[in-house]
Amino acid sequence: MSTPEVRCAALLLAAGRGRRFDPTGHQDKLLQHVQSEHTAAQAPSIEAMQASSVVPTQASSIVAARACASLAAGSDAVLAVVRPQAPIALQQALREAGACLTVCEDADLGMGHSLAHAVREARARWPYLQALLVMPADMPWVQPASVKAVAQALVQASGAQPTCGIVVPVTPAGQRGHPVGFDARHFDALAALQGDAGARHLLQSAAVERLMLDDPGIVRDVDTAQDLSPTTRN
Repeated sequence: MSTPEVRCAALLLAAGRGRRFDPTGHQDKLLQHVQSEHTAAQAPSIEAMQASSVVPTQASSIVAARACASLAAGSDAVLAVVRPQAPIALQQALREAGACLTVCEDADLGMGHSLAHAVREARARWPYLQALLVMPADMPWVQPASVKAVAQALVQASGAQPTCGIVVPVTPAGQRGHPVGFDARHFDALAALQGDAGARHLLQSAAVERLMLDDPGIVRDVDTAQDLSPTTRN
């Protein structure tokens, strides 16, 4: 995709080590296979996602690849941030799912560093960027329709007055989820983040637009092996 066409990009945070999943570090949770519960929630690539809203059924896929494919449904490009010497299998899976990759040398200092690095890289790659969607890579159950809804709400909010420029999806019960959308006014703040809190402080200090979605996947992630069970809910 040519650079000028990328106005809404998605940042996939895949630089963590997932110590809760496997304290020994031998198993990467992002490389685990997850059974499909929603057959329309998967796609092999950005091109396939954009060509059709109907996605071929798959028995299972890699956690990170499914998260990446869902993000691709509502963005012009996906940039996945990984740690130095990330597993080759993870890098390959992300590329096959359609993502561009960037390495954050300071990833072990916390999610804030990884997110800030990804924002800076995205702005350098795509100078016409107007919106960012942000999501951890351990959320394979997010529906593509939910990603599209956040992206559309962000565009609509940007045309309203007044507007906060941040869209947060919430469940009917009020739980905040992902992906979170930010317009260009928040890029500087995102690019300055540090530590392990990610954008939490920004979300707490700024006004946000809450978008209610009937999708349990927006709050469901993979922290432990039990979370991969088809019947598990956060």
